Amino acid sequence: MGIKKSILRLNNKKIEFNKLNQDKIKQLRVQRNLATTGGEKLKLNLELQNFNRYSYVSQIRKRCLISGRARGVQNRYGLCRMKLLEYAAKGYLSGIKKD
Repeated sequence: MGIKKSILRLNNKKIEFNKLNQDKIKQLRVQRNLATTGGEKLKLNLELQNFNRYSYVSQIRKRCLISGRARGVQNRYGLCRMKLLEYAAKGYLSGIKKD
């Protein structure tokens, strides 16, 4: 079974976010510096507005590690609810039992 396109796209978004986020943080620090003049702040503000859309945390979505499903993902295990129940029933996940 190959890797789903949605998972590949998410990994690319995460890589792009990590690259852009470091640049964004540097620019924000310079912009918030008290020694920065008004013209420099305006220029930096325009540069920040032109960042790629993947530079925002809201663009990165949690996905199931197995199925690639974007909804119902449990943070602790990284699995969607259906795979979580399936793996818990098979006994692959320790500490989970059906009530």
